Amino acid sequence: MSELWIAISELPADGREFSFPERELWAGAWSALRLPGHVGERLSAELRLIPQGQGVLVSGWLRGSVVMPCDRCCEDCEVPVDVVVDRFEEPAGEGLAADADVEESHLREQDGELKLDAAGLLWEELMLALPIKPLCAETCKGLCAHCGANLNQADCGCREDSGDLRMAVFRNIKLS
Repeated sequence: MSELWIAISELPADGREFSFPERELWAGAWSALRLPGHVGERLSAELRLIPQGQGVLVSGWLRGSVVMPCDRCCEDCEVPVDVVVDRFEEPAGEGLAADADVEESHLREQDGELKLDAAGLLWEELMLALPIKPLCAETCKGLCAHCGANLNQADCGCREDSGDLRMAVFRNIKLS
């Protein structure tokens, strides 16, 4: 996965804006992690970094789309991404990060200065923005459990499973 380190000590007190339109930033990590799907509409991000003592205030946005397989029918579907980034980053082991179960911070001390991994932060925001079960449409019918045909395209003609005949007596029971 690509890294993009920004030195916090080199930022002015009122902060600075950064733009991330690079396709390699997203495509490289996508293929390295062997995730299903690919970047659809160009992903781009803008971040404003404002140094705050031993941390940095990060605000901005991430927009574009990702093409992923539908969870029901396995056809490609485009998932829009529109994320507002607003967070405070501090090195792990300090302040609130020491109290919480923070495994990894995107802010680290390297060569005696604080640096922020902007690529890691943006990748995390992208992964959090994607749905757990992407759907091509809310009305997606999925695949036939018997023959595997895509039920969105046509009815496959397989007969519906009526279930276990021994349980037929319970089908018409009404609970009050």
